[in-house]
Amino acid sequence: MIPIITGYIKKISALPTGIFIFFIILMLILGSDWIYATYSQQMKDLLYVYLFMYLIAFTMVPKPKKTVTITIGRGIGSFAIMFIATFIIMLTVSPFMGAVLKLSTIEAGIAFVATFGLMHAFIKAYIEEKVFRERLAPRIGGVASSILFGVFHFFVLVGFFGFTLPLFIAMAWFGFLGFIWFIIWKRTNDTMASTGSHLGYNTVVMGMASAILGAGA
Repeated sequence: MIPIITGYIKKISALPTGIFIFFIILMLILGSDWIYATYSQQMKDLLYVYLFMYLIAFTMVPKPKKTVTITIGRGIGSFAIMFIATFIIMLTVSPFMGAVLKLSTIEAGIAFVATFGLMHAFIKAYIEEKVFRERLAPRIGGVASSILFGVFHFFVLVGFFGFTLPLFIAMAWFGFLGFIWFIIWKRTNDTMASTGSHLGYNTVVMGMASAILGAGA
C-alpha cells in the first residue's frame, strides 16, 4: 500500500504546478453551487479573477533571475512548519480579534465542506503568494507589493459588500499581513514558506479550523 501511495505522490509532484492549480480552480468553479451555496455566483466570479490574475502574472511578468532552487523536501518542510506555527498563533489570538477577523475574510459566513474549503483556502494563498511576493515584490519592493495586496482585497470586499468605511480597516489589515508574508518570503527565499503561513491564517479565519478540530476557532 505504501509504495502505491508513494507512486501517486511522485506522479502528482511531477505534474506542472500550473496544471494542478488550474484543475483545482476548475473543480471549485464546477462545484460552486454545492460548495458555496447562496454565494455561488459571487465566489465563481472571484475564482475567475484569481485564475486571470494567475495567468497574467505568469505569462506577462517574468520570474526574477536571482532565485535559489528549493528542493521538494525543503519546500514541503518550510510549508508545514509555517502552516502549523501560524495556525496555532491564529487559534490563540482569534478570540481577542473577532471584529478584525470578521473584516479580514469574505468567506467567513460560508458553510464550507471541509475538503473543498481547504482547497479554496490553498488556492487563494498559493496564487496570492506567487503573484504579490514572488513576482511583484522583487520589482516594486515589499512595502509597495503589500499595499497592492491590501488594495486588491479592498476591491474584492467591495464587490461582495459594497463600499463601507470599515473596509478601509480590512485593507490596512491585509496590507499588514502582506508585509508579514513578504518578510517570511524574503527571509526564507521560499514562496512555499509564506504560502504555508498564509494557508494557516486562511484555515482559521475561514472557519476550516472548526471543521478540522470539531470545535469553534
